[in-house]
Amino acid sequence: MRSLILLLLKRSSLLLFLVMELICALLVINYNKKQNDIFLTSSNFFTGKFYSQVRSIQGYFYLNSIADSLANENKQLRDQLASSRYINIAHQDTFFSVRADSLGGDSILMKFVYTDAEVINNSVTSANNFFTLNKGALHGIGKSMGVLSAKGAVGIVSSVSDHFSTVRSILSRDIKISGNILVDGQPFFGSLTWQSHDYHYLDMDFVPKSTKISIGDSIVTNGFSSVFPEGYLIGKVDTFYVPPGSGYYKIKVALAEDMTSLKRVYVANNLLKEEQLKLEETNE
Repeated sequence: MRSLILLLLKRSSLLLFLVMELICALLVINYNKKQNDIFLTSSNFFTGKFYSQVRSIQGYFYLNSIADSLANENKQLRDQLASSRYINIAHQDTFFSVRADSLGGDSILMKFVYTDAEVINNSVTSANNFFTLNKGALHGIGKSMGVLSAKGAVGIVSSVSDHFSTVRSILSRDIKISGNILVDGQPFFGSLTWQSHDYHYLDMDFVPKSTKISIGDSIVTNGFSSVFPEGYLIGKVDTFYVPPGSGYYKIKVALAEDMTSLKRVYVANNLLKEEQLKLEETNE
């Protein structure tokens, strides 16, 4: 006890200084509004930054579940698109197909339904490129189904296992896609293929040179095949010319989707495909 008293007496000047500093700080905070605001603002700033960082870290770990949720929501929205449905109206033994958003009720017949999937492998440098999806037959995916990204058409399902499927990319020499070029809202038919080694472009042929096309015109799926629903963007006109002696344009189409960064896609299942193909076979 004696030693403690001697130590306090020896350090009395320092202790008195620290006590006075503490009292001054309390007086400034309690009786000076401006200083008090500064103190509280600073405290709130650092506390806010701390919790902001914590939320960012938590958000990172929830990204996959958020992406899955958004993909599922997009799938449901695509299922509701007018291009995915028919409405059959009986009139004198005839059925008319009209836009699905113009009427409601039991007359709606689904044509396309969609399955969301993730791209887990991809190639863009071969003559015939493929990418792999993390879903397969058990998820409702089958061969020859069209595959779309959020920006447009990207491929056709080539083979399927229970849990995976491979898709022949539109960057393939052996794929031809039927499409329409929209000129002032008017569609003109053409055929799209990948003829170069540049993964940014497709080539479009058989558009008559009488068509008044312009750079930037949109090219969309036309629904002529049973693979893709109608009206999905493929790309836009980048350049065009008419070869000597030809009656058709050679059009370079800038793809809407960056094929090197595919992540989430939607597989389009045409529920009326078998009926359509069976009928068409009778005319062969």
